[in-house]
Amino acid sequence: MNKRMNIQGIKNKNGVEWAILPGGFNTDIADFKRALRDQQEELIPDKYAKRLISGENPIRVWREYRQLTQQELAKAAKISVSTLSQLENNERAPSITVLKKLAQTLKLSLEDLTDSH
Repeated sequence: MNKRMNIQGIKNKNGVEWAILPGGFNTDIADFKRALRDQQEELIPDKYAKRLISGENPIRVWREYRQLTQQELAKAAKISVSTLSQLENNERAPSITVLKKLAQTLKLSLEDLTDSH
């Protein structure tokens, strides 16, 4: 599912945009639907997806999406609030142990917290 695909865009004379999708796109859609059904993938609202894509700190974005305060997440992950704040503000690099705790608490994979989109 993590395949890169070249999607070409075209605009007609009225300014309407169209996308030209690669041949295997239907298979990708079927794979994605299967992953959603099996709860291997999660849909998130556009505003959170855009924040992740723009490079905003994924710990903060996912915490806010899950509607947790820093205090709630820190307590659940058994880390200090100051550590969480430093991580969210990119003032400190997380250890793998802390990342695992956060990922488990937020119900995410490590990749969700470390992948630079």
